[in-house]
Amino acid sequence: MAKDKRFLSTFSLDNRLFEKFGLVVSEVTPVRSVFVLSTNCGIKILKKIKYSTEDLNFIYNSLNKIRENYPYVINFRLTKDGRPFIEYDGDIYVVLDCVEGREAIFQNPIDLKKSAAALSQYHEASQNIDFYEKRFLQGKMINRFRERYHNIEKFYDIASMHVLKTEFDIIFLEYADYYLEQIKDAINQLGESGYLRFREYVLCHHDLAHHNILMGNDDNVYFCDFDYCVLDVRVHDLANIINKVAKDTNFSIDSIVMLLDSYNKLNPLSKDELKVLYALLVFPKDFYDISRDYYCRTKDWDEDEYLDKLIRKAGYLEDRARLLRGIRKIWL
Repeated sequence: MAKDKRFLSTFSLDNRLFEKFGLVVSEVTPVRSVFVLSTNCGIKILKKIKYSTEDLNFIYNSLNKIRENYPYVINFRLTKDGRPFIEYDGDIYVVLDCVEGREAIFQNPIDLKKSAAALSQYHEASQNIDFYEKRFLQGKMINRFRERYHNIEKFYDIASMHVLKTEFDIIFLEYADYYLEQIKDAINQLGESGYLRFREYVLCHHDLAHHNILMGNDDNVYFCDFDYCVLDVRVHDLANIINKVAKDTNFSIDSIVMLLDSYNKLNPLSKDELKVLYALLVFPKDFYDISRDYYCRTKDWDEDEYLDKLIRKAGYLEDRARLLRGIRKIWL
């Protein structure tokens, strides 16, 4: 993608940087938003970090603790002076070990079952992670949903005021009332679910796309790219992966049943957790995200790209409603 190319062009591919990690690099290959390095210590990944070193140290220390009981999380290579990152030419870089394997395929039942079971094991290992206020979300989702409800109302006002409405405005206005009701329902469901009584939290990955779950050649399941991780109840992650699996499997209820059954074998979800999970799924994340991105211009996309994404995401309405009915019938 053009965005990735622009980002990669800002990297300092300097031997002096590699030397800080004790590496001699013979080849550099761009992949998405990182560089894959062929080195004297094997294949490594060079990544530029967009958040603070404080956040990075939290992630590094948390993964070290998780690795004691679930070793299949991405590993940082330390610099010669024992740090997990280096500040170089005004940027922050990390070097990560490369996992030999392939990305998960959610349409593949075996991959889906193994990913769900591994996520359950990962959550078990990530209990009692040290508290970190900046990424602590437990108990905050009701207020976050309320804020997002008001944001959609603001976007509605903006679109309504446009004399010359864009195609995006027209489609957004067509669907906004429906999704506002969905957000209101999610808020009510969370409030009635016992969510605010939960005290346990885990390190939620928060971005469980198929390319962040690797099926290792050693038959283990690895989780990588914890840039967006947060501290919250474990069903936060389950809602995240269910939303992604649903889109990849044409909103198949059978796929979601398979996922949850596999997750539950190790550490079953309680009835209250299932209620919270359902409430999180009711929230229309895709519609909210594309609306926010468009009206706040948070992405470097042209008008057609925004419009195509809105049409696709708004088009999920009936499939999504069918899936939610299925989930409610089976588990609630």
